Amino acid sequence: MLKYLISLAQGIIDAFRRHYETVKRLTRYVSQALESYYSVAGNEHELNNGVATEMGSTLTVGTLQLARLTRSLTFLNGEYCAVTLTKGESDVLAVLMGHPGEAMSCWAIAREAWGYDMLDIEAKSLIRPHISRLRHKLNDTPIDPTTITTVRGLGYMFVPESSTASSKNGAGPR
Repeated sequence: MLKYLISLAQGIIDAFRRHYETVKRLTRYVSQALESYYSVAGNEHELNNGVATEMGSTLTVGTLQLARLTRSLTFLNGEYCAVTLTKGESDVLAVLMGHPGEAMSCWAIAREAWGYDMLDIEAKSLIRPHISRLRHKLNDTPIDPTTITTVRGLGYMFVPESSTASSKNGAGPR
């Protein structure tokens, strides 16, 4: 009976230790995220080879324009259509728009969007809902939801509107 109680006590201690390590790790993630957010807020930086151009807090790629402060996405190809995004959706889309035509893993997107490291499985569970909501919001607009493409085994890729339009006509890359 004494061995059983000692074993039970050791199991409880081990469980508390694992819980403590998890809480410590999550606290570190939150601290890094807050530190990154407050050190980068309002500090827009140059993106990929001049493909993406920034105007103050606005990011323009192809026919899409993302206003970072108001978190709105507009279609600049004759028709006016604005899509309001959440902060997370805006951050994820800004990262993808900053790397047009480049497949990015969920981990890389989370790292660049919020500036902190996490396990790949945590990154996937964080990024996938944002991608899903972005596609859903783009579905009822002139903006093609396939602008955000899944690259099997790698992650996601932003394909500028002009590329997706030409591929629909059979002229672009497949």
